[in-house]
Amino acid sequence: MSLRYEKVKKSPTVFLRLFGVTPHQFEKIIKEVAPLWDREVLGAYKRPGRDFKLSLEDMVLLLLVYYRSYVS
Repeated sequence: MSLRYEKVKKSPTVFLRLFGVTPHQFEKIIKEVAPLWDREVLGAYKRPGRDFKLSLEDMVLLLLVYYRSYVS
């Protein structure tokens, strides 16, 4: 099963159940995280190599799934 942001955002109820936030809340999170990501990660590593395979949105989705399923 592929959990790509572009695919999952089409169904808000499934999105809320899987990730614990609404698509609108997720968009707000991405708006706040994207400049920090660009500055701290992409701007800090000026070296040749592979690009990230996942988009920033997909990485944040994986983080939210991890936090939802993490058992303390």
